[in-house]
Amino acid sequence: MIDLINLSFSPQNIFASILFLIVIVYWLTVLVGLLDFGFLDFDLSVDMDVDVDADLDTGSTSVGWMNSFLYFFNLGRIPFMIWVSFLAIPLWMLTVWVNAFLGIENFLLGSLVFIGALIPSAMIAKMLSQPFVKIFDKLDQTANAEDMVGKVGKVILPCTHEKRGQAEIKFNNSYISIQILTTSEFIVNKGEQVLVIDQIEDNIYRVEPYNES
Repeated sequence: MIDLINLSFSPQNIFASILFLIVIVYWLTVLVGLLDFGFLDFDLSVDMDVDVDADLDTGSTSVGWMNSFLYFFNLGRIPFMIWVSFLAIPLWMLTVWVNAFLGIENFLLGSLVFIGALIPSAMIAKMLSQPFVKIFDKLDQTANAEDMVGKVGKVILPCTHEKRGQAEIKFNNSYISIQILTTSEFIVNKGEQVLVIDQIEDNIYRVEPYNES
């Protein structure tokens, strides 16, 4: 056991071990109630309907490839720290094993092994997280089934009356994402507030700009 600890925190394995340690500390603090479950969650919005060359208010925004990347690896579809947990375990195991197998004890070479292990580890994280995607999709559907009409949300992906975007709505002390379209030929931009007018279909809502004043 001592040998494994020494090997884990040797220079060639330090990055993978630090990430693994962060995940362990995070879940311990969540279990004892010192941190909220969503403390380190990030706003990773996934919208597969956004075009690569969506021309909104400021030129051409190439976000389609990023959304495809996030969607493929399930990033943004489950809480961020759950996904990182699934990434950190195989990443640590692969990094330590490859460095031990090749006899690498150099920090620079070990860092290259760490970088090289990211892609297979991300693929493993995708497979391990897939059941959780279905769970959280079902939770979102339950929340979205509630009446969103009349609620105010914040735009996280801009939209027009033809091109869908996304907005965040506060729901039961948390936030859920809904897809939105505007009510007429105008644009709502990221960061603006919108008022939900009606529901078009499942999780797609018509909105209009909202000013508190």
